[in-house]
Amino acid sequence: MRETDGGRTIGIATVHLVPLTGILSNDSKKFKAYSVYAWGGPFVVTSVSALLFFLPERYVAAGVVRPDFGVNTCFLDGDLEYLVHFYGLVGALFLVNLLLLGHTIYMLFRAGAAFNCCSKTESPRAFNRSHLDAYWQRFSLFTLMAVCWVTEVLSWKIPPAGMWIVTDLLNSLQGLVVFLIFLSSKKKRHLVVEFCQKTGFLARLFKCDSKALSPT
Repeated sequence: MRETDGGRTIGIATVHLVPLTGILSNDSKKFKAYSVYAWGGPFVVTSVSALLFFLPERYVAAGVVRPDFGVNTCFLDGDLEYLVHFYGLVGALFLVNLLLLGHTIYMLFRAGAAFNCCSKTESPRAFNRSHLDAYWQRFSLFTLMAVCWVTEVLSWKIPPAGMWIVTDLLNSLQGLVVFLIFLSSKKKRHLVVEFCQKTGFLARLFKCDSKALSPT
C-alpha cells in the first residue's frame, strides 16, 4: 500500500498535471482504507489458520495443509506448514510490493518527461519536487521491510541461528525504525511536537519518571 500511494500521488500530480493540494487533502479516507488493509489482511490470514487448526479432520478436504500449531513445536509443525502458512504469504506480499515499487519508479520517469515538456507552459508549482520526499520515505520503508523479510526467510534454512542475531534485532526494533523514518519528514516532526505540546505528554512522562526515581 505504501508503494501504491507513492505511485498514485506522483502519477496524478506530475504526469496528469493535477494540483497536489487536492490529492493530499483526503488523508483521512486513505488512512481508513489503509487501516482496513493493514488490519483486515492479517485478520483474514489468522482466521483461516485458526479455522483449519480447530476444524475436525473430517471437515478438511484432502490435500489441505493444516497449520498443526503446537504439535511438535510451539508454532507451526514442519517445513511445509511454514511454507504454506507463513513464508509463502510473506514472499507473495513482498513480490506484490516489489512490483508496486517498480511501477512507482516507472511513474517517476514519466513524471520527469512530463516536467521537461510542460515546464515552459505550466507553473513549476504543479511539479513540486518536495513531494517526492513521500516516495523516498516509502522507499525507505520498503527497504526496511525487504531486509527484515528476506533475512527472515533465509534464516529459516541457513544455519547457524547466531549468524542472524543482527537482523533479528532489527526485525524486533522495526517499529522504532519505522517511527524514525517517519520523523525524517519535517511535517511529521511538527505533528509529533504539536501532539506533545497539546497533550502535555512529555511533561507527564518526566513527572512520572521523577516520582518513580524519588526515594520513598
